[in-house]
Amino acid sequence: MAVQISKLFIIFLLAGHLTATGQSKNIKKMKMDYNSITNAVAREAIRSWQQGDAKKWKSHFAKDAKLYDDGNPRDLVDFSTNVIGTEYFLSFDKIVNGTDIYGHFHTEKWGNFNAYFKFQVNVQGEIIRLDIGMIK
Repeated sequence: MAVQISKLFIIFLLAGHLTATGQSKNIKKMKMDYNSITNAVAREAIRSWQQGDAKKWKSHFAKDAKLYDDGNPRDLVDFSTNVIGTEYFLSFDKIVNGTDIYGHFHTEKWGNFNAYFKFQVNVQGEIIRLDIGMIK
């Protein structure tokens, strides 16, 4: 009897893990409403981010663009190459000035939390600075 209960418990745990994993993948595929991001460059950049398209994402940035993560300088190329496709917004909760995006965010490493992406776009239509961070 104890062996049967142990087997059932293991099956239950595996089923729960598979369901949770599948739910995470499905959330990323949810249709996001980009219309409230009124700055076209920020909108297309975040759309590329959400789609996991690193090449298209990077094409929106000026050659010397800067990235700040919670106020600390960070390598934009490294960030774009290593986390795009595994990190993404689950929802856009607030958009300010058409360029500042606040929402619920997913990462493989840190889990889900509230975050922001704030884009600064120059007159040539290139992103020159991106501030990202956790909303505490």
